[in-house]
Amino acid sequence: MADMTKPRKKRHELSDITNQTQRAVAEIVKPVIESSGLTMKQFASLKPSMSLTILNRMFNPDTDGIETPKTYKTLAKKIAEINSKINAEDCYKELMEAAKLDYKKKYPFNPSEEIIPHIPDDTVKSELMPVIINLQIPCKMPKECSFSKRVIVREDGHTSTMAFYHDLTCDYSSSKNAPIDYWAFDFYNGITGISPIQSFFYNILGDGSDKKVKYSFVTDSKTMFTRLTSMNIPALNLIISAIYFNGEKFTESYIKTGIDHSEIDKAGLSL
Repeated sequence: MADMTKPRKKRHELSDITNQTQRAVAEIVKPVIESSGLTMKQFASLKPSMSLTILNRMFNPDTDGIETPKTYKTLAKKIAEINSKINAEDCYKELMEAAKLDYKKKYPFNPSEEIIPHIPDDTVKSELMPVIINLQIPCKMPKECSFSKRVIVREDGHTSTMAFYHDLTCDYSSSKNAPIDYWAFDFYNGITGISPIQSFFYNILGDGSDKKVKYSFVTDSKTMFTRLTSMNIPALNLIISAIYFNGEKFTESYIKTGIDHSEIDKAGLSL
């Protein structure tokens, strides 16, 4: 039986989304998922598959933004796959109109364009976990993947607590040899463009942890990996890395920030 005392992610309602374009898109997609009888995870893995992180983010009011045309094209094809009465191109146009993106000239729908399949988040996680466990310093993998909670004061004077969750967290806080207390991973597989990078930084900055935490952006996109590792942010006092998975092995590289990662390398907590 599930432990009901454990914290759970907030179940967001469409009315919670204040960004009008984000809500307009969510109002199209959410009823389709609910009527299909599929869970979010099942819908994300349905071909053409997409990242569960991206799908969840579409309904998260804290994201405050829209996705890429490629994501909407994937969604349109998934929706058409579920319901044969829906045309993928028409659905794509509806999603793009809701997101206020130009589908006529800038991002037209090409039915013959192949959507390159990505490696599902769960597959990457299952491959990554034994690699992490077998590093020099053992860790714990708690179910709680959030370090701090922020109290939000709304316009009506009421307060609410918001936590920034990560897809996977390794706990090193009980180790005397670890230079960090936690290693947090967020998976962005099958995603390109600038939006995932913005989401990643928003999540870790919103986390606002005062603990020693290493944050890692995990992707199966070599382009995304290169884009991240070429960044130079000396004013940011956080330890951040990008991890690329090609289906066989993991490659990690650090983003240049105000914190040196040499102690982490010496401790064997780098891939």
